[in-house]
Amino acid sequence: MLLESDKSASLGPAGEDRRTQQAGGKVRANESQPSWTLYWCSERCYKAEMVGMRNKLHQAASAAGAAFFSGRKAERYREWLRTRCSSPHRLVTDWRELKPSLCATDEREITNRPLNVIVLCDKDTSFQRASEWASCREHVSITVLPEIDSESLWTLIASYSVEMGPEHLDEASKSGSDSYIVQQE
Repeated sequence: MLLESDKSASLGPAGEDRRTQQAGGKVRANESQPSWTLYWCSERCYKAEMVGMRNKLHQAASAAGAAFFSGRKAERYREWLRTRCSSPHRLVTDWRELKPSLCATDEREITNRPLNVIVLCDKDTSFQRASEWASCREHVSITVLPEIDSESLWTLIASYSVEMGPEHLDEASKSGSDSYIVQQE
C-alpha cells in the first residue's frame, strides 16, 4: 500500500504516473531519477484547503528536477531522513514545525541535512518570530516568506534547478551554508 506522500512522489508534473508496468505486474521507476528532493513538512499538508498548495509544490518540484514528499509532523520528516532520504533535499515547512524539523537533522545518524529551508508564515507574528529565530542559526540556509502561497516561493524553487546542477548538490549538502534570507513582499 502506498502512503499519500509516496503516491505524490510517483506522479509527474502533469499528474501522470512516472512508474512503468512490467510484465508480471511489477512496477519499476522510469529511468530518469530526480537529482534532489523537496520535502514539505506541515501539519496541514493533507487538509482539503491545502490540496492546491500541495499540487503546486509537487509541480514546482518536478519542474525543478526534484522528487516531492510531504509529511504532517517533524517526526515523519525524521523517519524519512533515516529510512528513505538518499539524495540532497530542501525542506519547506512552517513556523510550528521548523524547530522540531531542524532538531531532527541534528541527530547523529542523520547525515543528509537540507540544502535549504524555506519557512512559510501565514501570520505577521509567526513571520517575525521565524525571522528572528532563523537569523541566529548557523550551518543551514533559511529563507522566511511572509505568505504561504506566494510568487517568491515558486521563483525560489525554480531557481534551485538553475542555481546548481546535480553535480554540485552532494558537495553543498555536506558543506552546509550560513545564509539567512527574509523576504518581505
